[in-house]
Formats: sequence, structure tokens, C-alpha cells
Amino acid sequence: MTLSPKDRDGWVARWREGRIQFHVDKVNPILGRYVDRLLPEEFGRVFVPLCGKSLDLGWLVEQGHEVVGVELVEKAVEDLFNGIGGSPTISTQ
Repeated sequence: MTLSPKDRDGWVARWREGRIQFHVDKVNPILGRYVDRLLPEEFGRVFVPLCGKSLDLGWLVEQGHEVVGVELVEKAVEDLFNGIGGSPTISTQ
């Protein structure tokens, strides 16, 4: 999937302006309930596309998983790590 420059700019603007009503300020309860079915191995690498600043990432790390999140908007990543601590490894392509 490729975003047009207009779509990309619009998405960045939503984050910059705080129009992120889709964000949930808690770990997704469904993830906690079904994590054993979703991640059958005790510890593993988890890929989270379009992760935003989801608290699910921090929770997965606390459970012992290596987490790889992908996000278009750098502010979302900054907000995530301001909330959970640590430092992200950021690469751009």
C-alpha cells in the first residue's frame, strides 16, 4: 500500500494537531486475553504495523517479547517512548 503525499501529510497533521481520537490509553484487553493464542512461543519477536503510540507495545516488551513497530509519524513514536520510557531505534526508508 502506498500513501499519496496528500494522505501522508494529512496523517502527520492529525498527530501534530492531536486529532487522534482512535488512540486508546490502555492495553487492549483482547490482547491480554488471547496473547497465548496469538504468540504461542513464550518469548518471540512481535511485529506491530501502524503502531502509533499504542501501549500494547510496552506491555508486550514487559512480557519478554522483542517488539518491532512501524509508524509513519515520528511524533507518534516520540509520544510512545515518552510514555513507556526507553529509546527507540528509528530507521527511515
